[in-house]
Amino acid sequence: AFDKMFEIVRKEYAFNGIEGKAPDWDALYSKIKPRVEQAEKDRDAEAYYLALRDFTWAFKDGHVGLGGGEIQVGLFSAATEGGYGFAIRELDDGKVIVSYVLAGGPAAGAGIQVGAEVTQFNGQQISAAIEATESWASPQSMESSVRYQKARYLTRAPLGAQAAVTFTNPGGESQTVTLTAIAERQSFASTSTFLGYNANGLPVEYKILSSG
Repeated sequence: AFDKMFEIVRKEYAFNGIEGKAPDWDALYSKIKPRVEQAEKDRDAEAYYLALRDFTWAFKDGHVGLGGGEIQVGLFSAATEGGYGFAIRELDDGKVIVSYVLAGGPAAGAGIQVGAEVTQFNGQQISAAIEATESWASPQSMESSVRYQKARYLTRAPLGAQAAVTFTNPGGESQTVTLTAIAERQSFASTSTFLGYNANGLPVEYKILSSG
């Protein structure tokens, strides 16, 4: 099934020939096929999903995606259920500032304030830390969207995970603190592209048919 799917996608992908859109087909096949075979051998549905997920993540195209049902929901929840109680935004000049701090959260307890500049995360320069982050929002069509989502996911972690954060509050001096992830999604929601979205506010008229 994987081979047949791959053959069709490789032949019919709409953006074949468009630089930066289609993946390196041969390299992608060599990377994913052994994982699919191993998952089949082990009858491991989770490993199979992750192989197909990484297949879709190789595209630079927001129209490509994968629905993984309960497996996807479970893996996503485990990877993102923890947060450090703050969110960041990367500015045009490369600086990274704190855009949200959860009252009573780990970041607030460590003295991090909204507007603080973050310079390092777990010993890495903040720019490199963002770039190395795995984003569950993939794939994205625009590099700016990729970067935005990576910055969001940098501060997500499994419960109990720790992160060393170097920051400078407005008017303050640089300091490094160690934060422990707690169960909180407020900081994640604060940077969602759907924040404030109201589906019922669209300028259309609609009704539910008697058939449902």
